[in-house]
Amino acid sequence: METITTKTFEEIKDFIVRRGKQFEWCEGQANRMYNASSIHELLEVIKDNIAWIASKQEGLADILEELFGTELLFFHNIYTSGKHHLSIDKPAYIVTLGSSSATVETLDSSSATVETLGSSSATVETLGSSSATVKTWGSSSATVKTLDSSSATVKTLDSSSATVKTLGSSSTTVKTLDSSSATVETLGSSSATVETWGSSSKLTYSLGDGPCPSIKHLSERKLFVKTSDFEIVQVQ
Repeated sequence: METITTKTFEEIKDFIVRRGKQFEWCEGQANRMYNASSIHELLEVIKDNIAWIASKQEGLADILEELFGTELLFFHNIYTSGKHHLSIDKPAYIVTLGSSSATVETLDSSSATVETLGSSSATVETLGSSSATVKTWGSSSATVKTLDSSSATVKTLDSSSATVKTLGSSSTTVKTLDSSSATVETLGSSSATVETWGSSSKLTYSLGDGPCPSIKHLSERKLFVKTSDFEIVQVQ
């Protein structure tokens, strides 16, 4: 696919505005798109609504590459293909979709928001006092590792999955919804808080030397524990 689009700004904007009307965008976001005066403003509106758009439009990664080209998409931290390694030292919002994969490290006191869509994947590692918010959608997946005094919030939806490991004095909040799943391991003095929603969401807790996760009492939840001999036991 071409890395530099040959379409004009007005052609791209017209296409997106017409498609937005078909999808019945809310008035606020439709106005943002209509009033956009640059290609960068168009991309910011798309990025802010990426999960909703992906739920409406099949093959979104290919369409975005055709409209904007990968160079511009990657500049805006929208990764539609390929493998990427990112070190973050300031606030960042990162999106993976299509067949892409990204390894994201947050450093010092930085923060990152990472969303994975489609069949994409992300590996997120937080260090120092940094933090990350990770959301997985569709059939995508994420691996999240928190170290030092860092923190992460992980939310899995649809049929997506997440693997979470907390170390040091770090902390993690994990929420699973729909038919998604999460595997959580706590070590050292780290901690995890886990919520499972939906009748088929699943948590697997791998016994480390840290405290057991705080499991919120929610109806229809399923909790599985991986014991020291690696047997998976359903306990709730």
